[in-house]
Amino acid sequence: MTTRNKVLRLSKTSIDRYMQCPMLWYFSYVEKLPARTDYPRLCGVQVHRFIAGLHKKNKDNRRFWYKSLDSARKAWFYTWKKALDENRTLIIKPDKELEARYGGIGCICIQNYWNQNIDDNNDPISIEKKIHNSFVPPRT
Repeated sequence: MTTRNKVLRLSKTSIDRYMQCPMLWYFSYVEKLPARTDYPRLCGVQVHRFIAGLHKKNKDNRRFWYKSLDSARKAWFYTWKKALDENRTLIIKPDKELEARYGGIGCICIQNYWNQNIDDNNDPISIEKKIHNSFVPPRT
């Protein structure tokens, strides 16, 4: 939720969170306390960010930022380790086996994305495109 220029902007997620629990909404959007997470969610967020990063411009005009799938895999595991280190205190149930498992799952996701898109000459239509619906509250 933001109120830039006196326009109230709400996301579906923030509305759902408020409907689920007003205090959860307050702690998330007003106090901005860091949310606890688990390996599937952390992996999903990191995979999406990593794939978005594949589409950064590069000087060689390659399809992806990395020169090879192997270099992308190595970068993924570095990214995963860094995400684990940064979020260690937020993981609900720390488990070394799950860390390794989801690191592998993320790598498979990136490999599949690479293989399905490396020969596609079209740019992706949208990478995590945000949709904004503005609501201006009536004056009272």
